Amino acid sequence: MALSILKQKYQSIKTKGIFAKWYDKNTKKNRIDEIREYVNVVDRFLPEHANVLEIAPGNGYFAIELAKKGEFKIVGLDMSLDFVNICRENAIKEKVNIDFIQGNVSEMPFFENSFDFVFCSCSFHHFNEPIIALSEIHRVLKKGGICLIVDKINEPSKNKKNISMHRTVLASFTNFFFTNILKKTYNSAYSKNELEYMIKQIAFKKFTIKEERTQIHIYLYK
Repeated sequence: MALSILKQKYQSIKTKGIFAKWYDKNTKKNRIDEIREYVNVVDRFLPEHANVLEIAPGNGYFAIELAKKGEFKIVGLDMSLDFVNICRENAIKEKVNIDFIQGNVSEMPFFENSFDFVFCSCSFHHFNEPIIALSEIHRVLKKGGICLIVDKINEPSKNKKNISMHRTVLASFTNFFFTNILKKTYNSAYSKNELEYMIKQIAFKKFTIKEERTQIHIYLYK
């Protein structure tokens, strides 16, 4: 119970106000190449004029880069209004049309069979109700649709590499403070066995789980 409360406390800090602005400032320059790799992977699966949902888009750069690749209808869903506003501002700056809205992954405000593809990066282990989130993803996917979830690998040695990467952006007490907030959540990532157990509770047609360097890639097929 105490661990759950602590997790919610850090999750709340990490989605609001000054942290959201810090995250936006630091992640674009440190993760843009990685984000573009994700875009290239996802783009290969998309039909023309595909409907795409990104869950927890952060500062919105995956959706923005994807919008530059084709005539897709892209929606970004985030629980944080601060992040939603940052996403909207970034989309305007990049001159792309994306619908960023506030909402909860456990109760998404979309009809069944709405999306050809759902993408979620580095956020799944933060969800308070992961099995319900998976059920919602299944519900909003079209028949034949695909979801890609990219998350941290739950291995201490690899978590240390992630922590080290974020320490490269340290330049002030503010960066030190927020990096340690991020650090506290790395070990909460799920193991491969835990992920398989949760996914098997949902009626996906099939799934694959691949380990890629310091990350785990989960493909879900409806």
